[in-house]
Amino acid sequence: AQAPSPEGPRQALLQSAPARELVASLEAAIAALRRLAPSPTLLLAEFCSRWLPASSLQGQLLHREARGLNVQHLVHLFEVAELQAAEEAIKLGLPAAYAVKWQQPVACTAAWHGQRAVGVLTILLRITLRWLLRGRSLDPEVMVSAFVPLALQHVPPEEPESWEGCFEGLRLKHMAVAIMLAQECSKAGY
Repeated sequence: AQAPSPEGPRQALLQSAPARELVASLEAAIAALRRLAPSPTLLLAEFCSRWLPASSLQGQLLHREARGLNVQHLVHLFEVAELQAAEEAIKLGLPAAYAVKWQQPVACTAAWHGQRAVGVLTILLRITLRWLLRGRSLDPEVMVSAFVPLALQHVPPEEPESWEGCFEGLRLKHMAVAIMLAQECSKAGY
């Protein structure tokens, strides 16, 4: 069972370590979770002390503010930390192969406004962290739309059909400029 994590404890955990470090710790915890299949209501701190005693996550979960997180919140915590890590990485800059400026915006960007722009930004950040910043060498000419169904696998899940057309014609080589545009559109609310 997976469930969204409570705001207060989640924020305390996110502030306890650099996001990329937290993502790595949460990823290890998810791998252990899959092997062990503990009760979803088991406190995450207890899970870590039993099965991940050397994990830095255990120490971070001992803070009073981070209590209230259960095993069922693990995937959601990972997803939120992943987005934060992607935002931090974007500030440092993407590899040059994925930061090519476009001559004119791809037509699909006309649909990026309001909440849709927020969703597009989230998807682009997930793709960036999961595939572009993991040391993989992907062809910059590959279409972003190839990664959208996998980027939508999160809590709560979304259907790929709801994002149809939002990434049409967009290539990985334009990720940096697409992320900047999605950020602008989501902030401006248009």
